Amino acid sequence: MNEYNLIIDGKKISTDKTFEVINPATGAVFAHAPECSRAQLDSAVEAAGRAFQSWKTDQAARHYALSACADILRSSAEDLGKILTMEQGKTLKQAKGEFLWAAWWIKEVLSIEIPVDVVDDNEHQRIELRRKPLGVVGAIMPWNYPIILSISKIAPALLAGNTMVLKPSPYTPLSSLRMGELFSAVLPPGVLNIVSGGDELGAWMTGHPGIQKVTF
Repeated sequence: MNEYNLIIDGKKISTDKTFEVINPATGAVFAHAPECSRAQLDSAVEAAGRAFQSWKTDQAARHYALSACADILRSSAEDLGKILTMEQGKTLKQAKGEFLWAAWWIKEVLSIEIPVDVVDDNEHQRIELRRKPLGVVGAIMPWNYPIILSISKIAPALLAGNTMVLKPSPYTPLSSLRMGELFSAVLPPGVLNIVSGGDELGAWMTGHPGIQKVTF
């Protein structure tokens, strides 16, 4: 498949503009990635905000969906690895391994329990400290380990009940976009939105009023 789209609200979204993706082994352009507009970023953030209202309430559903994401990475590692090799330069073995590593990492994160700390407990009162999700998280990713670093943001943020808008590096956007497309089969619409673009898109994300936390 040579066509790549933004993933917004669980849907594949085309763009008016695209940018070139270069194979570092040859220096040649081998694909074009969608360039997210400011209006499309707004749509992604709004979708994440809507999804947050129900996603934050059902921990069992979050576990089930993220476990399914790990299974998708395992079963699709061969095909996704080929895309990663083309855009990033890893060997096929290393690229496939990155997806398998990411699947393992999701399972590890799912074993973490969010603690409830008892601050005070006596005959007069019981005070508990509970962690609550923030809302929409914006994640801006580098190019060197684009999948495992993305999953290291996605898995804990979504497990805790947050939703996300993720921007992969403009050097390696394609594998993340395809991963998001596959994840949309098991994640509720809007929980994980993936948008691609250059430095301008990152600046829009860091200053967006609908994003409660930025991680990179």
